[in-house]
Amino acid sequence: MKIISTRIESGFTHPGIKSPHITRTTGQDRRYLDKFLAWMKMLNEAGKTIILISHDMGVVAEYASRTIVMKDGGILMDSGTREVFSRPDILEETSIGPHLLARACNDVRKGGRDVPVLLTVEELERYVGLGEGGVGLIALFPLQSSKCDK
Repeated sequence: MKIISTRIESGFTHPGIKSPHITRTTGQDRRYLDKFLAWMKMLNEAGKTIILISHDMGVVAEYASRTIVMKDGGILMDSGTREVFSRPDILEETSIGPHLLARACNDVRKGGRDVPVLLTVEELERYVGLGEGGVGLIALFPLQSSKCDK
């Protein structure tokens, strides 16, 4: 999918409209947003370019194959979404952090483990090989001993 992450403004339009259009998603409930994003994905798969402007890094991780990180009107990074999320230093410059899963992967990588930056729950399930003898969650995210264990 070739969705570029950026912000959508203005009024809702019908899927039958063939001209370029802008749609407002601000303030919508999650159910509406999920339907809207599924529609955007369908349009993108049909060959339409979608530009999505968002501060919701979970949405960006799930739907955008390319992400442009901007600050003060300039471009800090323009790359694949996985590459962008593997650079928390770039995101920190904009006061935006990667979503929880990518952040956890980056923390594990800082500890010297060679794990990919995972973007979705489905990628995590494939990585740990649920039911297929994969590495398992404990190996991916080793638990720290707590005071309760002593």
